[in-house]
Amino acid sequence: KRLLSIRKMSVKKYPKAGINLKNFRDHNKFYLKLKGEIFHLIESLIEDGYELNMFCFGRNPGPDDYKIAKIMGIDLSKIKVHNPYNDFRSFMESLLNSDVNFGFAYHFTVLSLIMSIPVFSYYLGEYYKQKILGILKVYSLEDLCHNAKNITYGLKFMRDLLSRGKEKIKRVMELKTEKIYRKTMESYLASYRELFEKISQKF
Repeated sequence: KRLLSIRKMSVKKYPKAGINLKNFRDHNKFYLKLKGEIFHLIESLIEDGYELNMFCFGRNPGPDDYKIAKIMGIDLSKIKVHNPYNDFRSFMESLLNSDVNFGFAYHFTVLSLIMSIPVFSYYLGEYYKQKILGILKVYSLEDLCHNAKNITYGLKFMRDLLSRGKEKIKRVMELKTEKIYRKTMESYLASYRELFEKISQKF
C-alpha cells in the first residue's frame, strides 16, 4: 500500500518505460539475432514520448545485465541505467515510477506486478515459460506473456495495448494486488489463531 501511495504522489513530466535484458548465455545469442527488433522497440518508445530506464539485476562476477546492453550496441546515452547495488533505494523508486515495463527476467516481472506496473514478459524455453507464465496467471494477465522467438508479434501487441488501455490494465493489477494481499493476510491470521489454540490447550 505504501509503495502505491508513493507512486501516486509522484509528478512525472514524461511517461516512463522500463527495460530489462537477462544476461544468460541462451538469452544473449537470441538478443544478437533479433537486436534489430529490440532496437526498434527502444526507438518506438522514444518516439512515443517515453523516458527509458534500464533495470540491471545481475552484475560481475555473475551474469552482468549491463554488459549485454553494451555488447548489443544499445545507445545508453538515451537510457537511464539503474542497478540495486549502487543505490538500492533509488533503484526501487525508479522502478516504482515506471508506467510500463518490458523484459525477460522473472524477478523483474514479479516486482512489476507487485507495484501494479503493466509488464510485457518474454521467455525462452519451457523452464522460464512456466515461471513467468505462472506468476502472470495469478494476475489473469497471461496475454502479456510471449515466447521471445515471436518477439515481433509481441512488440506489436505491446504497442497496440499501450495505445488502447494502459490505465485500465494498471487498475486491474492494483485490485488484484489488494486481493492477494488480503488473502495472504487472512491465511497468516488463520495460521496464528490455530497456533494459539493449540498452545492454549496445553495450559
